[in-house]
Amino acid sequence: MGGFEGGDEGGYWDDEEPVIFSKAKSSKPNIEKKGSEYILGSVSLVPCVCDNFTVEAHNETLSKTLNAAYGALLDYTDDSEIEEFFQEYKVVIKEESSTNAEVFLHLTKEACNLILRDDEIEELLALLP
Repeated sequence: MGGFEGGDEGGYWDDEEPVIFSKAKSSKPNIEKKGSEYILGSVSLVPCVCDNFTVEAHNETLSKTLNAAYGALLDYTDDSEIEEFFQEYKVVIKEESSTNAEVFLHLTKEACNLILRDDEIEELLALLP
């Protein structure tokens, strides 16, 4: 027997989804998880034993940008679990892109279960060099 039995269960049953739901669905990136690795586009968070935040990139400027994004995220959230996470994971950039810092923040948000809105991620990106 499918569906609900009984009378009015309440809730929002209109045919159209509320705007906040459709926006949330469209803005959530499609993050792939292979084993312990998090992947989004050309950016991966790969398990490792690291003394501090580690970026493997072909470009020193990109490494500096991701280090700045990491620092901004730590300052903004004041969450020590992010530091602990990056003692067990490193950032690997397979292909340079203008969106690598944004992708990194979305991956970290997912991997560390951070509660960050898209506008907060945009604020962090605005702080980067």
